[in-house]
Amino acid sequence: MSNIVPDCGFPAATSIRRVRELISGAHFSLVAIGVPLLFNATFLGILMAWVNSKFETTDARIAALDAKFEGRFAAMDARFSAIEKRFDDMRDLWRAELHRVEEILDARLKHLKERH
Repeated sequence: MSNIVPDCGFPAATSIRRVRELISGAHFSLVAIGVPLLFNATFLGILMAWVNSKFETTDARIAALDAKFEGRFAAMDARFSAIEKRFDDMRDLWRAELHRVEEILDARLKHLKERH
């Protein structure tokens, strides 16, 4: 009984040969296929979690950059609105000035016609 491990009730294995003796051929094939499968599945899960975390940080950085550009575009829109208002004001001023010049020219022409 000294050869029995108290935790699980299986004989203590001291070598690979002893493990092969304990596990029959069919069971050994299942273990030989199952262990690498579990290892690969675990590795793939860890890899997917790592890639997902990289994309989450990239998404956060892209969102911050997008917000920064939106702020700059809003500032540019405000500047262009101010420039458009200034152009409208200048157009109104030029119209008023040209109307004044037109009135002056009309008065001079009328004066010249009355003279002759």
